[in-house]
Amino acid sequence: MSKIDGLLRLAATQNAGELVVREAQPPAIRIAGALRKLSMPSCNAAFVRELIEEAIGDRAAAPEGDERCELPSGPVRVRWKSGEHLEAVFTRVHEAKPEVVGAPIEHAAPPPITSHLEPAGASSRLSRLCLAALDAGASDLVLADGRPTAIKRDGAMIRGDETLSEGEVLSLLAPFLGEAQRATFQRAGGVDFAVSIAHGTRTARLRCSLFRALAGTSAVLRPIRDRAPSLAELRLPSEVGRFAELREGLVIVTGAAGSGKSTSLVAMVEHLAERRAVHIITLEDPIEYVFERGRAVVHQREIGLHVPSFAEGLRAALRESPDVILLGEMRDPETIAAAMTAAETGHLVLSTLHAGSAASALERMIEAFPEHAQRNARARVADLLRVVVTQRLVPAREGGRVPALEIVPVNAAVASLVREGKVHQLQGVLQTGREAGMVPLARSLADWVRAGVVTREAALAHATDPQQLLAQLGR
Repeated sequence: MSKIDGLLRLAATQNAGELVVREAQPPAIRIAGALRKLSMPSCNAAFVRELIEEAIGDRAAAPEGDERCELPSGPVRVRWKSGEHLEAVFTRVHEAKPEVVGAPIEHAAPPPITSHLEPAGASSRLSRLCLAALDAGASDLVLADGRPTAIKRDGAMIRGDETLSEGEVLSLLAPFLGEAQRATFQRAGGVDFAVSIAHGTRTARLRCSLFRALAGTSAVLRPIRDRAPSLAELRLPSEVGRFAELREGLVIVTGAAGSGKSTSLVAMVEHLAERRAVHIITLEDPIEYVFERGRAVVHQREIGLHVPSFAEGLRAALRESPDVILLGEMRDPETIAAAMTAAETGHLVLSTLHAGSAASALERMIEAFPEHAQRNARARVADLLRVVVTQRLVPAREGGRVPALEIVPVNAAVASLVREGKVHQLQGVLQTGREAGMVPLARSLADWVRAGVVTREAALAHATDPQQLLAQLGR
């Protein structure tokens, strides 16, 4: 994928109509008339010229111009001019418009823009399905070839009235895929990416997981908020924010798929960015929220667009003077090893891991290493890990869901269990470590029940040990 095509795709994930690149400034996107700078380094003249040349070739040598071209992601209008600083505006177009050749960039009125992530034809059905799911308060829209549509609301699946035809899922979503994502889907049978849809005056962004299954091609689309949420909005305790303020080490948020762990991690970074003047590098798949507030400098990189993998992105990040690294997911042994190396070099690494408890997260990290290296891995994990937060979303009495947490700060007792390969004994430490900041899941659930937010029955359904919960509630 060319640099300009990659930047345009990134702009479109934010529902941006234009990409603006100016010498000596970071790239910017225009949303509803407002210019928003991306969290990227400032461009030099050579970089701006390279983007123009990628779009229109040798004609970019002219001091100024107004051209149209075809890129893999669709037609684009390119307007540029040289002066004290070289600048260029890349505008998505979907139909022929009268051109104003040679008009100054600051005065040329661009045609009305629709994001390139709104392909014609089948997209109207996808838009309608997505917006209907949002109106129903769904956390997920589930699509599968030859099956009825479905939504997930408050953790429960609800079947829809429409049935998709064979091959329809891929036809609905293929226009949203870049070249690298298409290759990943063909090779691995699954790919994650962001989708922007529009219907009338309404727009929405969703994270999509497209995959092959026995039923055929399927997809799960999850709505993305317009901005990074705060800890308070997610109803997370303030101590979770303090974990993001640690100076070094490894902080992990675990949970099952759909438990909200990635969103909680984003809220932790937002909390940190507002309070400390640090350099934060994020590695995400895909980028969901754009960090633009606060004192921190944040550079966001998307897997498959800016870096080929989490592990390679981590290795590159170590050369980019970060203070904090957000790693979207520790999904394979190579990434787990790279995250530990980053933490060993004095950085704070925040990441997620698919695991149902702190104990299973620790076991998964250690078992990612070959058997002969696991003793050394246990020692490294014991030294580097600072806290494990396990999250479950529990239906609330009045609708919606609230997070129930298991919090395990890695103190001397926990570190000793890790080194000795006795993480199965962690529950005992959890029950007796209140003064050390330990929070068992049963206590978190009991707190919600006592507050009247969650019913006793819902809490029992989500408890790993119902007897412990009953003991917390006094039977």
